[in-house]
Amino acid sequence: MTDQAQQDRFLAALRERGGSAGNGALREALGWDDGTYDQVKQALLDSGAILPGRGRGGSVRLAEERPADGGAATPGLPLPPPAP
Repeated sequence: MTDQAQQDRFLAALRERGGSAGNGALREALGWDDGTYDQVKQALLDSGAILPGRGRGGSVRLAEERPADGGAATPGLPLPPPAP
């Protein structure tokens, strides 16, 4: 099980990289072992906060945000940072 602080840190690191990153580079930037990284990544995939990206070594990207008015999501735009 992952905690919210780990998920927030993962998402912040992903945002710092423009919303998309390779698994190896992101894992290294976070300084986590494979098990921790994989657990947090899976929890975020399950929640819909991130999506699998494209790339030979595997990558992840922020999920697209749907506007509150129910309109179509804007492709390629990452979620805004969380409010303080």
